[in-house]
Amino acid sequence: MIVNIVITLIMLSIILMIINAVISTKHASKIISLHSITSYTIALSCLLAVTNSKNFHFVDVAIIYALISMVATVAILKYTKEKKGK
Repeated sequence: MIVNIVITLIMLSIILMIINAVISTKHASKIISLHSITSYTIALSCLLAVTNSKNFHFVDVAIIYALISMVATVAILKYTKEKKGK
């Protein structure tokens, strides 16, 4: 019961961040929104791993997704910093 409510709230948060990323005019706000989407997706994946006790592969996927998300965020920020400096 409570797990369904939490999953619904996470999905609602992801939808709101997608709307924010589309509507926003500033690049920093878009980057933060996209990073928030990945964080919510990681939380959702871990929650699915906990609810599905026979399949903990979701945690492995969440860890890999977190590493890729961190590297991608740093790369995007470095690219926008270099682009802004020129």
